[in-house]
Amino acid sequence: MDDVDLHVIGVSFRTAPLAVRERLALTPEGVTAALRAAVAAGVGEAFVLATCNRTELYVVGSSRAGAVDAWHRAVVAGTADGACPALAADARYHRSGGAAAEHLFRVACGLDSSVLGDAEVVGQLRRAVDAGTAAGTVGPRLRRLADRVLAVAKRARATTAISAGGAGVGSAAASLVAGRVAPGSSVVLVGAGDAASVIARELTKRLPCRLTVVNRSPERAAAVAGRFGAEARPWADLVPALAEADAVVTAVSGPSAVVTAEVIAAVRRLRPGWSPFVVDAGFPRNVEPVAGLDVVALDSVAEREQRLRAVRRAAVPAVERLVAEGLRAWAERELRSLSLTNAS
Repeated sequence: MDDVDLHVIGVSFRTAPLAVRERLALTPEGVTAALRAAVAAGVGEAFVLATCNRTELYVVGSSRAGAVDAWHRAVVAGTADGACPALAADARYHRSGGAAAEHLFRVACGLDSSVLGDAEVVGQLRRAVDAGTAAGTVGPRLRRLADRVLAVAKRARATTAISAGGAGVGSAAASLVAGRVAPGSSVVLVGAGDAASVIARELTKRLPCRLTVVNRSPERAAAVAGRFGAEARPWADLVPALAEADAVVTAVSGPSAVVTAEVIAAVRRLRPGWSPFVVDAGFPRNVEPVAGLDVVALDSVAEREQRLRAVRRAAVPAVERLVAEGLRAWAERELRSLSLTNAS
């Protein structure tokens, strides 16, 4: 399959520290801009998988050099500060043909995640492909690949223990809080997106607590709070809400910190000596470092999530067999399709 013009170029937690991944983080608007730049560079189809653990560009219909050019253009167009190609080049990897497809299968099945068996990446991949479809950059070839990958990922989680315990950063963050604070404690969740919803779900399973959700969108805060028996508070109440917290979990996607040094100072004026347990599951980081505040950052969340790792590790060989089967089926269909296209 090395002759198939499929490429993936990107950085991940395996190749780049958190500070570099933050520079290369893409908002939904940044993803759209990156896709437009990649297609303008001459690739046939493209989608971007942008998560807290990776920023990857998948393309078909391009040479190897063309794919690299598309990546550089996408990075410049999509990042908040136009992160320079040199920064991305220092940590990037590039796989082509069958190796690129295999990489995507492994990512979707949770074999290439900071938390083995990550259950959240399937939804992230689905949304990435949908975003490419909406932008007009995902065509039949990438759609066929994505459909096959998602089917295998679903089967892996249904038939093996690769995601035992709801593996993922959200689950890990909730587990950390549940292990650190007492039942009945006040926990503030800042954010109301997909990651925050996972954290709220997992936290309420693990810890009887008084959960408060604060978000810029009051409607989204109310929706998350309503699902999990929590209280929703408006963004204007961030400081007083934090002042009541024994633990804080942040999961906001945005270009800059939301719990800034200024916010923390305001909280401490209301509650002198305030120093809750804080899990920063946001990307880029949501909490500015301040003396006396115990903050567990995203990479540490993944590193400390070990409780079910042995169970998941035992499932790896079975998942790898599913990946091999799925890759083989995709390759056979892709080669048939290319043969028919070339014949016509």
